Amino acid sequence: MRTRFTLLAIICLVALSCTTNILEPQNKDAGPVELVFSAGMNDNAETKTVLNEEGTAILWSPHDTIMITCGEASGRFISTNTEPSNKVTFRGSLDLATGTMEGEGGETPFFAVYPYNAVRSSGTTEKTVLVPYKQTASEGTFAPGMFPAVAQSTNLSLGFYNLCGGIAFTVKDEGITSVILRGNNEERISGDATVFFSAGIPNISNRYYNTYESVELLAPNNGSFKPGVRYFISIFPTEFTKGITITFVKNKAYRSDVTWEKPANVKRSRFLVINNADAGAGEYVYVVPQEAEIDLLNLYDAFAQSVASQGNASLYAPLRALFNFCGDDVYGAGSYYGDNDFLPALNEFRYKPDNNVVGNLYAGLYKGIRSTNEFLKKYEEDFPKFVAPARVLRAYMHMMLAIGWGTPPLEDHVLGASELPYNCDKDPKRTLTHKQLLEWCAQECESVIPALTERESPQDTQGAYRVTKGFAQAIAGKAYLFAGNYEKAKALLGDVINSGKYALVPGSRYWENFHIEGDGNEEKIYEPNLEYVPGTSAWGGAIQRSTWMESNLLNWRSDRFIMAPHNYYCGVAGWGSLGVPQAFGDAFLANDGKNSYRLNATLMHIDDAVGGMTYGDAMIDSMTKEQKLASTSVGITVQGLYGQSFWLPFKQLVKKTDANSAYGSNVRLNNYTIMRYAEVLLLYAEACIQTGDATAALNAINQIQRRAGSQTISATVDMDVLKREKQYELWFEGCRWADLIRWGDTSVVEQAGKVIPVLYDKFTRAPYPTDENVVWENGTEENSRFYTVTTHGALDQGLEVGYVAGKHNLFPYPASVLEANTNLTQNPGW
Repeated sequence: MRTRFTLLAIICLVALSCTTNILEPQNKDAGPVELVFSAGMNDNAETKTVLNEEGTAILWSPHDTIMITCGEASGRFISTNTEPSNKVTFRGSLDLATGTMEGEGGETPFFAVYPYNAVRSSGTTEKTVLVPYKQTASEGTFAPGMFPAVAQSTNLSLGFYNLCGGIAFTVKDEGITSVILRGNNEERISGDATVFFSAGIPNISNRYYNTYESVELLAPNNGSFKPGVRYFISIFPTEFTKGITITFVKNKAYRSDVTWEKPANVKRSRFLVINNADAGAGEYVYVVPQEAEIDLLNLYDAFAQSVASQGNASLYAPLRALFNFCGDDVYGAGSYYGDNDFLPALNEFRYKPDNNVVGNLYAGLYKGIRSTNEFLKKYEEDFPKFVAPARVLRAYMHMMLAIGWGTPPLEDHVLGASELPYNCDKDPKRTLTHKQLLEWCAQECESVIPALTERESPQDTQGAYRVTKGFAQAIAGKAYLFAGNYEKAKALLGDVINSGKYALVPGSRYWENFHIEGDGNEEKIYEPNLEYVPGTSAWGGAIQRSTWMESNLLNWRSDRFIMAPHNYYCGVAGWGSLGVPQAFGDAFLANDGKNSYRLNATLMHIDDAVGGMTYGDAMIDSMTKEQKLASTSVGITVQGLYGQSFWLPFKQLVKKTDANSAYGSNVRLNNYTIMRYAEVLLLYAEACIQTGDATAALNAINQIQRRAGSQTISATVDMDVLKREKQYELWFEGCRWADLIRWGDTSVVEQAGKVIPVLYDKFTRAPYPTDENVVWENGTEENSRFYTVTTHGALDQGLEVGYVAGKHNLFPYPASVLEANTNLTQNPGW
């Protein structure tokens, strides 16, 4: 989790820029201004001058010195730490009276260079930094000042980036006094480098001016290198196209060359390691840097916050909302018509390109994609173990964009500062149809499957929290299925099933899948871990990474109950924004039967809610169900429940155990499920039906039915059976709308929004003569307590509602995105 690795967090002590009054004195002749900077590393866990014991992380040494400039002003800053540390403060002064402090953009950033004496020349936006061609070794680390780094910032927090890569080596023989490194293709590897920042990342240019083709490393203290001890050479990031040669010098009379002809690529912050280099015995390898593990954990965290929780958005977890509220088995409900209207607007198909849910999900998916691209830019193909999960996450996010928006931009690299992406079917560099984009997602996952680890077993909880081979296969299979390539989908989804790493939980535990008790269980293919690690405030951490707003919206409307039956269950006073159509609940009951584990974990009848739940009140809880249903102490208030039928949604309710009570009863931190094994079985069954393998399809569907405790166990299978089982099994799990569109089953939603139910209690409100279409739960008033009437909120406002073919097949690109990107074309009908 992020807060477990605070060495990556850059602490901003004071937020200011070179143009603020704090930094810029009223009197221009006031002289130097003392400043204190905090410093860490932006692109890895390494800081500067001393390697740690593992040889993979670098620490700032006491009294390390850096140069900081701002415009024409410059100063020497010295670290205040008394022992090696991964994060330090630097203290020094800038003479602000010496230069112009404001650039063309109205803000001149601080530019910092380590070490102080590495700066050869200094401009406002670039520096010339020396990487010495002659260096002196230190045992197990770099010589002081031999691994330069730079930072650029508009505040007092400096996130440094290393400029160099390195060669790490050991020797076998004694008496070697120096080594000389050079590339076999005369590559320039040391000397002066002009450094500037582009898109926040340092770049090196002018490398053929005052540069050298070699680096000589002298043994420490004019002595010789110790056998078995690791030493380091600092060089420019360099691709050695024909390999490298190292010359080993024992004295003036003895020199020996060892040549490696295999190409090598030394990148910024990377170490190419050769053991027993003088014997030519060591095949060089890339050392996995310590920060790669941390960066990957942070990437998982970024995915969770961009896709699963999306803190700071108007609706946390918009993916679930967008792909469900457009479906035919929910209502956009609430307190009354217009309450939290971004959800009913989706459900009734009167939403516009400025809809919050559409905008939040689109932005969140691309935010997550850009996080993975930054990660992949750093590690590229060096470390498959770390690259593979990132590519799968990126493929998943592109798949959801393709399903929702058709031909959205394919972003497979870090965008340049002025780069505006195109719809993928209009991209002049690489044109992809909707189907081809889905196939690209599948192929991305397929390509990295060999580099991924498998879940150890169905009981491997941690295996559900990370990207595994099974998740990559499942996403590739789903993408192929949506692209219409059923054979490939069947093969990949079959691999997940045949792996033996996943299983359906028993029916008695079906409910666990939606609550914290089921986090990481045997059914979970992948779910981001939303567990909050203490360290920041509720609003600064816990709430932002939870599904807090979803908890409020989707719990029952507490204030419309005389005594809320669900509050003892969850403790969250909800807003009732999710309703269930009567026809769906009745069909579910007819299919599964009243004893179904699945039905009882998904929906609840109003009689069971009012008469069967525990209230936490001794007197009421001592009553039988029949007594509660005859009591005026419980029930629905006179206002009724807008958008609710006799079936209430139950799967999504927050249990008390799901929430972190230290931050509020609605800070829901049970994991957000991206995919569970039941979906894999149903996708596989569909692929089998489409390829004529009815036996395998029936077996998969029967597994789902038996576990559900359903009274319906199919003897034959077809697409109608598949569609029903998938709707019941995966209700409100982000699948329904995408399925309706690709199956062409949109006739029901053409009427969406025209008739909305309101649920009333005759004990508090008898039917009015003006009520339209009064329906009693048990057929007659005498045999019923609850009844529904219908209303027409949107129609009464003169609004157009209902699905429109050719328009609502795809979501609109958000209005704000279109304004910012003139290369993007809006979807048809919008």
